[in-house]
Amino acid sequence: MNNPLAAVIAQLRSAAYQASLHAYAPYSKASLGCAVYAGGKVYAGSNVENASYGATICAERAAIWQAVNDGQRKLDGLYLYSAAGWPPCGMCRQVMAEFAHAQFTIILARPGATTADLRPSEQSAEIKTPDKTILVAEQSFFWPQIFPVSFNPQHLQKK
Repeated sequence: MNNPLAAVIAQLRSAAYQASLHAYAPYSKASLGCAVYAGGKVYAGSNVENASYGATICAERAAIWQAVNDGQRKLDGLYLYSAAGWPPCGMCRQVMAEFAHAQFTIILARPGATTADLRPSEQSAEIKTPDKTILVAEQSFFWPQIFPVSFNPQHLQKK
């Protein structure tokens, strides 16, 4: 897949990884970080869990809220870093549907990717931090591939 985020991918990788370090995940033990690219800027967020579960916010929504609070209404890309390579949940996909477009790119990343560990749809990449380099496996999707039939604002337009 040709990656429309190629010019900012290193920045997205780093921002998502750094955000994952700030996650509050005492229940799932899964620290996720997300970086959203919109309007030429990068917005980051991490998951913040809560004992009531319903009050938990995923990394994707945390990053998207940052972008929306800065006035962005169209997302160009999203990079999600998690140790398990988790994809966005249904609630996050629904929030993305509000601001996504057909070329909106989603990249899922998980650490520890050696050539032998790569799945057929993945490619290896590096996240460079001041202290170390982390080898990751990445999967890229355009919006219609990850959520082909979504309820979106067009459904609510009066005809």
